[in-house]
Amino acid sequence: MKTVIYVWKKLLIVLLVLFLSMTIQPIAGSLPIEKEQSMMTKGCSDGIILNGTMGGNGWYTSPVTITFENDNGSWVHCFLRIDGGDWFEYTGPVVVDTEGLHVVLWYYIDQYGNQSSIFSVAFKIDMTPPTITITKHRIGLFKYLLTINCSDNTSGVVLLEFYLDDALVATLTVEPWEFELEIGCGKHMVKVIAYDAAGLNGSASESASYTVLDVQKPDISDTPILPPIDRTYFVGQIHNLTIEGNDYHFESYNIRKIGFWRYSIRSWGFSFDHFRGHYSCGWGGAEFHGILKPGFICGYFTLLQGSRT
Repeated sequence: MKTVIYVWKKLLIVLLVLFLSMTIQPIAGSLPIEKEQSMMTKGCSDGIILNGTMGGNGWYTSPVTITFENDNGSWVHCFLRIDGGDWFEYTGPVVVDTEGLHVVLWYYIDQYGNQSSIFSVAFKIDMTPPTITITKHRIGLFKYLLTINCSDNTSGVVLLEFYLDDALVATLTVEPWEFELEIGCGKHMVKVIAYDAAGLNGSASESASYTVLDVQKPDISDTPILPPIDRTYFVGQIHNLTIEGNDYHFESYNIRKIGFWRYSIRSWGFSFDHFRGHYSCGWGGAEFHGILKPGFICGYFTLLQGSRT
């Protein structure tokens, strides 16, 4: 009887040991799947590092080098995909050197063969400065209209700066890229700088001459004109002079005007005006005789064909 009881006790002990060995996982070996995934989530962050020269508004102005951190060996393999291309395994730094927007996807595989979530990051590269050209249109004695043709195919032009003899005179942030530049007499240098969103810039310069007689070349002649004669004398200060053939237009202040005309041998007219304020004058179909300098007029207009304006 004692022998039977002893055998049963031994049998119960063996069964108990077997039961415990089947329900309790050993310390060494594989962890349960849920435990493995928890360790993977804890050990693996996004881990990506982007190296490059950062410009403005989040744009890189150089190639970008991609590397990945692997703290404590939390992953064994890393696979990535750039701009919708094929997946490939990361084995060392990857350089992206094309301009534009780029999207990188990647995931990790840990030592147990578990895959992480797929991570993503986007970045932008612009390494080319804007191109720029200047077109000048003379619209007055002291004024030019500057039309700027500028382009940037990547981040886009966001700012224009206008300089006259190295002094900043104006800025533009929206199109149209046009600016009316007022100047003084003599020769000067006009410079325009265009900036794109990445902070890169391109520039163009143009010389500008402000000597009216060199540019406009009005006809100055004392050749007499047969009757009927219409003649008006001007003395004073002027600005914004434009000349197209025999048509003149200018603005003036503190100027004296004396006019003579005749309709026949015995029919004459006379007028005198002194303009102390701002005055705009148009004179069509006339020849000018006298002195015409930037800011000053002294001489007379003789109308052609006897017409008066």
